[in-house]
Amino acid sequence: MIRLILYHMGKSETAIREALVNRHNRESFTLATKMPVMILKTREDQERIFNEQLEKCGVDYFDYYLIHNLGVTHYAIAEKLDTF
Repeated sequence: MIRLILYHMGKSETAIREALVNRHNRESFTLATKMPVMILKTREDQERIFNEQLEKCGVDYFDYYLIHNLGVTHYAIAEKLDTF
């Protein structure tokens, strides 16, 4: 299993949970995150990663969900795996 650590030593989602989610009503803020296409190997990876992100952030939904670093190479991966 590949562990993705892009931001803040892998603690950015936990920091969001502690600083924002645990202190404010969910309806009072907008939250976005990204699918890290660069580590996807299968379609199933997408759902697993998405659910891990929800859990780490401590929320039931994201207001916006983006595709990370969508250049030519990652676009081809996203297209192949039906990320869109």
